[in-house]
Amino acid sequence: MGLLTRTTAAGALVSLAVELLQTAVPGQVVDVDSVLLNTAGVALAHLLVVPACRTRLRRRGETGRTAPGSQGATPKISRVPIAP
Repeated sequence: MGLLTRTTAAGALVSLAVELLQTAVPGQVVDVDSVLLNTAGVALAHLLVVPACRTRLRRRGETGRTAPGSQGATPKISRVPIAP
């Protein structure tokens, strides 16, 4: 649940920042309801998207396939000594 908490907290902070920036516009005030609904939306999106992505990545790892357009594993580069 740590990732969900961090994602939700980040979403709440971004939403609050947007609301506070809107106070610079004449006639705009901070609306707590929009902050709460945006935060709930971030949490719901996280709950829907992250498990699906994890499942897809695990399945891809089990079959040994790489993503289309992938070049495979990163090559190992030998160390080059520094000149004296």
